[in-house]
Amino acid sequence: MKSTKHDPTQSVRESLLEERGRLIHLVLLAIVACYSIILIIINVITEQYPQAIIAAAAIPGICITYVAYNYGYYYQSKVWNSFHVTTLIALIVLYSGPDLFATALFVPTILGILMTFQGKERLTGYLLATMVLLIMLVLQIMGWNLGTPDRLLSPNAKLIEQTVNIVGAALIIVLQAVFLIKTNDTIQEKLFEQAENLNQQNLQLSEYNNELERLNRDIDQFVYSTSHDLRAPALAISGIVEKIQQEEANALVIKQDLERIQQVASRMDETISDIIGYSKNARLPVECAKVDLEAMVKELFDSLKYLKKFDIALIVDIDFSSDLWCDSNRIRSLIKNLLSNAIKFSVERPKGSWVKVTGRIDSGSCTIEITDNGEGIEKEYQPKVFEMFFRASNSAHGSGLGLYICSEIVKKLNGTISFQSQSGRGSTFRVSFQNKISNG
Repeated sequence: MKSTKHDPTQSVRESLLEERGRLIHLVLLAIVACYSIILIIINVITEQYPQAIIAAAAIPGICITYVAYNYGYYYQSKVWNSFHVTTLIALIVLYSGPDLFATALFVPTILGILMTFQGKERLTGYLLATMVLLIMLVLQIMGWNLGTPDRLLSPNAKLIEQTVNIVGAALIIVLQAVFLIKTNDTIQEKLFEQAENLNQQNLQLSEYNNELERLNRDIDQFVYSTSHDLRAPALAISGIVEKIQQEEANALVIKQDLERIQQVASRMDETISDIIGYSKNARLPVECAKVDLEAMVKELFDSLKYLKKFDIALIVDIDFSSDLWCDSNRIRSLIKNLLSNAIKFSVERPKGSWVKVTGRIDSGSCTIEITDNGEGIEKEYQPKVFEMFFRASNSAHGSGLGLYICSEIVKKLNGTISFQSQSGRGSTFRVSFQNKISNG
């Protein structure tokens, strides 16, 4: 079984055509009402009272049609109007005799039906128009005349009747053509606007799909790597405990084993902390507060500097012409991860190891650079440093989430993050984001 592809533009076009059909229906209803009043007046003047009564009968029919339309029965209203107008014109023709001028009234009726039944209602329009055409042909061929014979009518009365019929039919056709052209232009404009909107929606959907695919890949990798990073330390601790239980009581060996357990537990805690940091950044909204960047940097460095057994100097240079307002928790997590990497991958050098933090703050933005003279990053690994769980070096333990979390934080802050690194000489990470001082 073939599957039909849904075309949104086609659906919109069908809806617009149906809407246009309803508008045309209302316009034609008004024209029929006006024309019926003219016919009543003309037939009364020319003393053709049966035709005047038939024209007057159109008024209640028009009222019924309008009430049905007003209550939302658009389709039924159009069908009823087609039948009742066709019936009235047929009666007018029967009372006028085999007169082409009277029969001409069927032409705008057929056109009106085709114009009002559009979109998904088109088939109904074709059927009704065919019915009206057959009625017109039958009446013209049979030549029935229930009214006053032409020979008994005054020449002026017959001329007036014919003139009204042919002028009325021509005028209705012209009005239909003008309205059709006008609405065609409107539909084309609306279709163009809708096509533009659909293109924009398709682009957004494509972006959402790409983002969803990326998130799915991240989740798969996250589950695999997290389970490994948490299970490995747990197994290591279990193995060390088992080893202690099997060994004879030796204080030195037990102390060494306990230190190993502490290291493994520390690694596990770091992984869990990174996971919590990632989760908080993903689900919590951005909240602005005043941030003392220099104090934050010094506080974080003091808590991290013992990751290495040798001294590392901190150099801080914050240049500000305005207070910094941003998400304090996210900035803390961002700087902590960058400082942690700079310290963990530092190298003991004869002239001293150092980490330098520079900042430039103004009323519109904040730029932070963290530079170190550590081991740097191999060029081949640099394109992957912001990927989840990627580790460019095994010289220090870590979850591989730090720089990934940094890049996600920067996205939340609508900022940018970049770096330059040279293996054996060090790295510089540069972060820029908006200063939300106006929200303070």
